Amino acid sequence: MRKLKAFVKGRTQNPEEFLFHSKNGSPMRETKVLHEALHPTLKALGLPQAGMHAFRRGCNRRWELAGMNGAVQREMMGHTSAEMTKRYSGQIPIEEIQADFSRRNGPQIVVSENKRKMKNRRAA
Repeated sequence: MRKLKAFVKGRTQNPEEFLFHSKNGSPMRETKVLHEALHPTLKALGLPQAGMHAFRRGCNRRWELAGMNGAVQREMMGHTSAEMTKRYSGQIPIEEIQADFSRRNGPQIVVSENKRKMKNRRAA
């Protein structure tokens, strides 16, 4: 995350410009990202090979776990309805994910987006 923050810090916030782009400034091709970056990283981590869609679903789940407002989440995902976002989240109810995580790792799921909320609750 530190490397990504350092990379982004020096760039301007231009909505017409891609943050990650090819040498000629065009969008990166999905196949290039998958074959040259994502798949080797997953292999090195001992994780199963996955595509961009899996990461999109994972992002959606992470936002759910962080307690993101549903309307904001739909906007970020580009969905027009709560039903679409729910279908996109997958078939496993969030409570089952939380329970499974707790059995394996302890009683609480901590994601970076909600660490501050938890810290403030403990201080109160």
